[in-house]
Amino acid sequence: MRGVSIIGVGCTPYGAFPDRTLHDLATEAARRALDDAGIAPAAVEAMYLGCFAGEAGHVFHGLELLA
Repeated sequence: MRGVSIIGVGCTPYGAFPDRTLHDLATEAARRALDDAGIAPAAVEAMYLGCFAGEAGHVFHGLELLA
């Protein structure tokens, strides 16, 4: 098994945002995590996101949020 590191975290404010999609919010959180880590998207091998109360059935894979 190879080592894994969490090097950055990012989140959006909790609340209702009727003018923003789950994709918008997830992208913001991902970019904040990259800023926190101090790295570019190209340096990331995998990124995992969690959502407390998002749209049912929505799954994001890889770095599609940052494309």
